[in-house]
Amino acid sequence: MYYGFILIVSIYSLFLFVRLRDQDTLRYAVWVLSVGLQLALYRGFTTEFLWPENHSFEQYSSALGGITGLLHVLFTMSFLRLKKYQPTFYRLGQVMIGVYALGIMLFVTSVYVVRSTSRIIDIIPITALAEGVFSIVAGVRAYRQGFRPSLYYIIGNLVFFASVFVFFQYAFGKLDHSFWTYNSIHIGSGIEILLFTMALVYKVNLLKQRQDNAIREQLRLAQENERLVEEQNTMLEDKVRQRTDELNIQKNNLQTTLTTLQTTQQQLIQKEKMASFGELVSGIAHEIQNPLNFVNNFAEVSAELTEELTETVQSGDTKGTAELANDLRQNMQYIVQNGQRASGIVKAMLEHSRPPPGERQPTDLNVLIHKSTKLAHQASRVKEKNRQTGWTEVLVHTDLDPDVGIVEVIPQEFSRVLLNLLNNAFYATREQAKQASNNPKTPYQPQVWVKTSQERNGVIVSIRDNGTGVTPNLLGKIFQPFFTTKPTGQGVGLGLSLSYDVITKGHGGQLDVQSEPGQFTEFTITLPKA
Repeated sequence: MYYGFILIVSIYSLFLFVRLRDQDTLRYAVWVLSVGLQLALYRGFTTEFLWPENHSFEQYSSALGGITGLLHVLFTMSFLRLKKYQPTFYRLGQVMIGVYALGIMLFVTSVYVVRSTSRIIDIIPITALAEGVFSIVAGVRAYRQGFRPSLYYIIGNLVFFASVFVFFQYAFGKLDHSFWTYNSIHIGSGIEILLFTMALVYKVNLLKQRQDNAIREQLRLAQENERLVEEQNTMLEDKVRQRTDELNIQKNNLQTTLTTLQTTQQQLIQKEKMASFGELVSGIAHEIQNPLNFVNNFAEVSAELTEELTETVQSGDTKGTAELANDLRQNMQYIVQNGQRASGIVKAMLEHSRPPPGERQPTDLNVLIHKSTKLAHQASRVKEKNRQTGWTEVLVHTDLDPDVGIVEVIPQEFSRVLLNLLNNAFYATREQAKQASNNPKTPYQPQVWVKTSQERNGVIVSIRDNGTGVTPNLLGKIFQPFFTTKPTGQGVGLGLSLSYDVITKGHGGQLDVQSEPGQFTEFTITLPKA
């Protein structure tokens, strides 16, 4: 019955391991089999049933006890979760494993070499006694920390120790022979294994309960998150509604401008000039808000200056009148400049939305590029001479392949693209020259290269400069509408966007860009073959 019980518990523990993948159940099954084999060895069953003619089992019986004790320590450390909750006892358990391993090696070596019971070194029984105390104390500590399955573990160890004590009393003649005294170790071991099994099942149930609680908690959190999302949506809707009301108030002050902008927005959407409606509104509001703020601010200041001017005229202060009039004139100039700026943005948007005029027609591409380059260069020279005295001439290099010949393009639109790219090139070299002027040790010569070539893919037109260049994080945005790298007032960010649409949609080609900050920028136009 005892060994049948051992077999059933081992099979049940292995079944739990296969189903739950819990390492405790596997360690427990191995330990139970080891206990059964050890007690069978003590009773002589191994010699009688397994290998009657070989007494090796009996000679190495204490080593088997050491292995059983070592397995018990491994199960204790894992089951009581000593590594996580009781690090000190976990280290003691490692020491116990080392002592057991040492005792097994010493015992086996002494039996094999000496073959004399008087000289056999056996520290395993003392180690087992110390390990038993260690297991009980560790179980008590675990129980105090709230690990309830350890109660069965503590009782099981105490019962087994009591059964060992009874058996020793019987062996030394202190107790009479009876079924209970003779089988006390088997009975105690069986009760211990039964209680350990109950502890293991208790732990499995706790794990299952925690999993169920975790699932319920996840469901609760999901419902809570759903509620929070609904609340956030409601709050965001309120904020959007509040912001919309504020924007409506601002619309009343800029009704005429906004009407024009709304018309332009519809045209841009229909022509797919922008990637998204939100980006459009953001770009327009940012570009127009700056000049309108200037107009409003200087208009308010001018109104105050007008009142001060009236008072000064009435008082007869000629000098003060002249100063106020001068201030008022400067304010009017600022108002005119920023008003023209806002008007320019609106015109650029309208230009961006209008369809390209005309049809493609055979054009001598090199002649068109030569004229556009000369026009852009002359305009740049005039602009620089008017702005500064110490300007540096920009060298323009042209390399026009005569094999390009006649190409079907829309001359006006293609010329606009060339002028825009060349103007950007001249602007980049001017900015680089300003930066180089701060470092006289490094001379800088502004240069622009214009090149055409006949390739297998079609006609290639490249415009390269040695200007400031564009950083990698901005390079992917330069073809977006209303994006510009120039300071406020020097660009609205529609030139490259229009140029990209003219080349890709108007001519079925490609417009690519390469750049390295502080070194160069090169735009490449690829026109398909006719």
